Amino acid sequence: AIENSMLEDHTMRLNPESIDVEQLNDAIECMTTETFVLSRVGPENVEWFANLLQDPRFFRNAGFKKAPSVKSLKETLFEDVEMVAWTAAGHDTDEPVGVCAWVGFSGLPYLFFEPITPTEVGSDILQELMEPIVHVFFEFTPGKELFVYVPKPVDDDLHLMLVENGFDPMEHLPGINNDEEMGYLLARTTYDAYFNAD
Repeated sequence: AIENSMLEDHTMRLNPESIDVEQLNDAIECMTTETFVLSRVGPENVEWFANLLQDPRFFRNAGFKKAPSVKSLKETLFEDVEMVAWTAAGHDTDEPVGVCAWVGFSGLPYLFFEPITPTEVGSDILQELMEPIVHVFFEFTPGKELFVYVPKPVDDDLHLMLVENGFDPMEHLPGINNDEEMGYLLARTTYDAYFNAD
């Protein structure tokens, strides 16, 4: 049953008709966690972000087949709302340590985080960064499923963190290299049970 519902959702696009964009913008402009300030990539940051996305490490993880132009990135982020991105910085610095986003234009909607400089990121840090973005996705879009793709072999701590937060490991997913990546699915029903029970 999961397989079928995933394929039906495969064509889902996060578009302004199905999202309250104004409410979304107000809620997500800046989100803070214990360690980080997540600042939404806005129109004034598009050139910087487009420049960052020239690097294959960034544009591939963000779902682009090639580095996007400033114009197409603006459309993706603000006109079509098919991707919402934030920079993550420590409370006492403006320099971002990474970029996180949810992506809705490249197959099944998914989360990604990419550090600015290639480095190992602990599962506790990833959880702290991803949690507010998961809430944004389920509270402000009609999406039924949200994915995370993890390179294999999956780190034990990361696997445990994802499972404890309601993400179910998927042994086989269409559209990804299942030998190299593991997909984890958080369904809206699970999200509601975990976070909206009361």
